[in-house]
Amino acid sequence: MMQALERLVKERYLNIQAKLVFPLAATILVLVLILSPLTNLIINGRIESEADRRLGQIADSVGALIENSETLARNNAALLAKQAEVSGVFMGNTTTDLLPAIKEDLGLQELSLYAANFKSGDQPLFYGGPNVARRLQVSESAVRIRENLIAEALSSENPVSDVAVAPQGSQVIGAAPVYNPQTNQLAGVVLTAFYMDDVYIQGISQIIDTDIAIVRDNLTIISTIDPGAGYEKLINEGWLMSAEQPALNVKYGDGSEHRLLAHPLVISGNEQGTVLVSQPIEELFSLSRGIQIILYTVTGVFAITALWFWIAAFITLTRPLVQLTDATSNISQGNFNQEVNTSYLMFKDEITLLSENFNSMTNHLNELYTSLEERVKLRTQELAEARDEAVAANKSKSEFVSVVSHELKLPMTSIKGYSDLMLTGATGPLNDNQTNFLSTIRNNVNRMATLVSDLADISRIESGNLRLEPRAVPVWDVVDEVATLTKTQVDQKKQQLTIDISDQLPKAWCDRNRLAQILTNLISNANKYTPEGGAIRVSAHQMNGMIQISVQDNGLGMTPEDQQKLFSKFFRSADEKVREAPGTGLGLSITKNLIELQGGKIWFESEFRKGTTFYMTVPIQKAS
Repeated sequence: MMQALERLVKERYLNIQAKLVFPLAATILVLVLILSPLTNLIINGRIESEADRRLGQIADSVGALIENSETLARNNAALLAKQAEVSGVFMGNTTTDLLPAIKEDLGLQELSLYAANFKSGDQPLFYGGPNVARRLQVSESAVRIRENLIAEALSSENPVSDVAVAPQGSQVIGAAPVYNPQTNQLAGVVLTAFYMDDVYIQGISQIIDTDIAIVRDNLTIISTIDPGAGYEKLINEGWLMSAEQPALNVKYGDGSEHRLLAHPLVISGNEQGTVLVSQPIEELFSLSRGIQIILYTVTGVFAITALWFWIAAFITLTRPLVQLTDATSNISQGNFNQEVNTSYLMFKDEITLLSENFNSMTNHLNELYTSLEERVKLRTQELAEARDEAVAANKSKSEFVSVVSHELKLPMTSIKGYSDLMLTGATGPLNDNQTNFLSTIRNNVNRMATLVSDLADISRIESGNLRLEPRAVPVWDVVDEVATLTKTQVDQKKQQLTIDISDQLPKAWCDRNRLAQILTNLISNANKYTPEGGAIRVSAHQMNGMIQISVQDNGLGMTPEDQQKLFSKFFRSADEKVREAPGTGLGLSITKNLIELQGGKIWFESEFRKGTTFYMTVPIQKAS
């Protein structure tokens, strides 16, 4: 066990048995400790959401029941307004002795009569309601609603109703105008009312089988909810404002748990405060416990199944794999005499085939290994000889090119010098044929001189013997110098050479002669591969700490195939128009090497038959 832990820490090695056990144990732990409680929590949340939805519907039914009481009060007032016993009181024909009996028959808690000239603060002609002490406890808001309702019945001459929800004297009120049956003139108002007292709210609670409380302005108006639930403390702490429909679980004084929900109390379209509804959640938790038992049962079945699978996998899979692992470890240490057990139970499987193939492979490896060292030694010797031959051949080639270049320079210089003297008339007058012949000799000598110079440069570059002398170089000065040197060949083809370089450009840090050679190659190429009357533009500017120089022409351009080989040595395009111009195929290869040896880069953009632009960079002189 300790050895396995040590390998785990040092080598990050964990055997396959452990890899099978750990996921199994982790899966069971995740199921038991995370997924089951999480699933139970989600289900409880869903159940509570559904319970809150039902409680919200019950809360809406409270408002509906109060609306029914309001309708009943208005209808009772309208009915009484047409009774002779009521209209007779206003006409003086009857007494009020019969009114209490009528109030009791209709189940009213108040039946009062008011004169047609009623004003705020006037006493009723007849008051048939609670005793005086109860009457004095009615809140100002309830009195104001009563008086406004009486005034509305007189002004509209129609039955009206309203609900007064107030800390004292909450009422469901109805009022209707009373007319003189003889003259049909307005005689007064009859007012009926139901008081929202303990009896009234208990009746609603029994109808909906739910404890309820009505709250307005954070004050409990009336309630059937156990005060031990602590809902009044929640109200004072601002619980009603914590959500649109706040809900939570509370515990009654007898220890029973209830679900408490607050919902707006809407009566006849008007919000009259908040109604709290509370129901036991014993059934809710019993359902949750049932689901939890099912989850644990499923988890146990899964754990047993996974354990059985692990045992089967250990017997049929892991033991052969352990043998294969040990054998391959021995092979990695150079011991090829390895064989593993290939026995099987009833049927072969992939592990059996793997073991058989492994034994066959080790036999072949052992045979090959015995001859491998000798073959490697022989091949190494052959490669060393080939390398030495290639180095010697390359050295001989470089020496040959260097010697030939040196030996050719002297006769070519003499030929060029004598031909130039003869062309100037130093040996006497020349006829046209002699002039043409001498011009041909001079041009070919120039071409050979260029070829010899290019070969010498290639040889120095490949051998690493090219000498560079970097110093501060004014780019504009070198460009002007090259433009002067190439002016004759540019003018011969009636081309326009444009130079766009500021004399404020920083100096470059490079070999001046090699920079002149590079620019001469690029401008000469632009001249050769641009038709008569074409344009060549040379520009330079500072960019990213380097000086970027471009040579642009509107000449023949290059095909995509030629662009890929452009910087190869001795490359010449297959394009017939390009081949009309003389060349060795060495200039751009030398140019690229010269630029890169000085820390720059070269690239180009070309479009066939539309022109080419070469870009190159050289370093800027650093401040001393």
